[in-house]
Amino acid sequence: MKTSLFKVIMPLGILASIFVYSCTKEDDTEDEIKTEKVDAATVVASSANDAKSGGVYKGTLIGSTGSLKVVLVGDTKVAYMVFDGVSRTLTTTDLGSWASGQAVTNATFTSGDWKVVFSVSAAGTNPVISITVPGHTVAVAILKEQSSSLTKSYEGTFTTGTTSSNFNFVLKGDTSLTGMLKTTDNKIVNFKGSVVSNKITVTTNSGTGVITATGTVSGDVATGTFKEAGTINNVKYEVAGSWTAKKAL
Repeated sequence: MKTSLFKVIMPLGILASIFVYSCTKEDDTEDEIKTEKVDAATVVASSANDAKSGGVYKGTLIGSTGSLKVVLVGDTKVAYMVFDGVSRTLTTTDLGSWASGQAVTNATFTSGDWKVVFSVSAAGTNPVISITVPGHTVAVAILKEQSSSLTKSYEGTFTTGTTSSNFNFVLKGDTSLTGMLKTTDNKIVNFKGSVVSNKITVTTNSGTGVITATGTVSGDVATGTFKEAGTINNVKYEVAGSWTAKKAL
């Protein structure tokens, strides 16, 4: 049976300084990068890994709420994760002989009872990830960061009337975004959108109608409005609200 986001919207309300890791010369090689250690929480992408499996990947989490950053740079191979306000750095022993430019298949990162399983092609395309946190079913949307198009993970809130709910997305430079929300019956709703000159546009099908959202990114904060219009049991409906989100990673 189709689930309308209208049902989600009414009860849920849908929808320090940065250390830039870089080489000292523009023509640094991957071998030179490999000797460096980096701060997983703050490192950003370098051009050496733009077309390779190494580099930086950022994701947003639904299943409560959180953000994730996978860093595969030189000797640093970790998953940095913030979930419900708790942060952990997860490590792996699966990539000892791996080098950027080789595919990653089901590399497992752990910290206590948290687990991240990550795969990506040799070219750094089609990243796939699963997350285990006891007591939660966690869904992930993830994008690779490029040196010319940095990626940011946002956590935010949609509000309609007196109800509201968290909604999260990953913003890639000034080009695109991908995000998720969870319905009252624990179904994950995914959405994609475009970004042009800091203006966000999202259009997605809710199953019974169409949701449109627009907004503006200003620094680490994004705000906007949304509307859903459709038909349930031959009765037309329309709801609207506002949203706000803040950069988490």
